[in-house]
Amino acid sequence: MAHEVVKSTQGELAKGTDSVVLPDKMKIALIALTLEVFSERYLTEVSDAQKKESTARVNRRQLKLHILPALGTLKVAEIDRTDVARFRAGMKAKPVEANRSLTLLSHILNYAVEKDERPDTPNPCRSVKQYQQYQREQSLTVEELGRLSAAILEAETVGIPWHPDPSKKVNHAPKEKNRYVTIDLYSAAALRLLLFTGVQVGEILRLKWESVDLERGILFLPDRKTGKTFIVLNAPALAVLNGLPCDGPYVIGGQLGRPLTALKSAWALVRRRAALETRPLRDLRHTVRRASEAVGGRNWRSIILKSLC
Repeated sequence: MAHEVVKSTQGELAKGTDSVVLPDKMKIALIALTLEVFSERYLTEVSDAQKKESTARVNRRQLKLHILPALGTLKVAEIDRTDVARFRAGMKAKPVEANRSLTLLSHILNYAVEKDERPDTPNPCRSVKQYQQYQREQSLTVEELGRLSAAILEAETVGIPWHPDPSKKVNHAPKEKNRYVTIDLYSAAALRLLLFTGVQVGEILRLKWESVDLERGILFLPDRKTGKTFIVLNAPALAVLNGLPCDGPYVIGGQLGRPLTALKSAWALVRRRAALETRPLRDLRHTVRRASEAVGGRNWRSIILKSLC
């Protein structure tokens, strides 16, 4: 439809029609910005101004890596179903990223209509089906939770043994009695809090003491998409928080008063020890959300509580 409007506009101009008297759709097609140019306006006025900082970063990444290389030179008023379908097909190998990029592109095109940079026609993204995504998150079983709790405790205390890769040449490897890897107090606490609260990894790592009310047992989360919310802490979560030193603004402290930035290495260590190599860190949150129907609140809590002993 947009391409037809552009062709009609060019035809009218070729006839000598004054651009002032052209219909609104034709005027838009005549002066339309490219998607690359308009996307910067979207990022500034919508992503940066209205969304969480982490979401805005993801939006910029999706545009830079996926959307703009494929569609950036097209005028935002001209993008149609054929363009979107071709973009989707080009990302067949990355279905999850493709779906997220299609959703972002749809939002950008809607905003273009709102700002009179695109004709008020049906969004072409709506007529292009997204890739089917299978639910990858799974709840940990009671037995898996027991192994994980034991692994966290072992990693925090005596350390988890490691062995040199026989396929690789290792120079100056430590003696076998010294081949143990530990995780620090904060990493262990973060993993436990993920299990006890069910909040997102970033919310735990960025959590400040000012958002924790130990006396009332409440955790305040001011930066969620739904706005400020709170979580009532259970006894195990309170035990973890009470065991942490309050010597900086962040609950999960890093170096120089900054928060811990990631749990990848700690999670890789404990999940390998617990024989959960295929489990992503987000499965901890999923386990909490499904705890009542998967293993029963009381059993689930008692199994994890062993890691605090």
